Amino acid sequence: MKGKVAISIQMFHPIFTTDKIKKYFDMTPDIEYCVNTPWILPNGKIINALHKRSYLCYDILPFQERDLEDAIDYVNEYFEKKIKTKKFLKLFIQTGGTINYYIGLGINNYYAFELCPEILRRCKALNITLGIEIYNDVKS
Repeated sequence: MKGKVAISIQMFHPIFTTDKIKKYFDMTPDIEYCVNTPWILPNGKIINALHKRSYLCYDILPFQERDLEDAIDYVNEYFEKKIKTKKFLKLFIQTGGTINYYIGLGINNYYAFELCPEILRRCKALNITLGIEIYNDVKS
């Protein structure tokens, strides 16, 4: 079933800096902040708190009308090509890192979906969790 779908790849790590993580993935993050750096508010004010983990976000697919499974499959293929070494991916996960596909799903009143086992197996092989946020009545 088609709907408006957007997907971002989010990576979190409690120890590794963003610079270290970026060396192993052939992508440029749209948003990033590094563990143990100060929080900076949107207005530029620095507050007395440090980030507890590094965060990188890669916006891969903008909101468009598409099939959810096809979109996840596309991002799986894209992400696999951007990993420079599977050894680092394994180390990233073993040391407390997490990788999430943030999926925005725009609906108009009702949307039913299922994910086939093959899509879920590919996500599991990449240690990807799926987070889905549903928006009602998303405009183009």
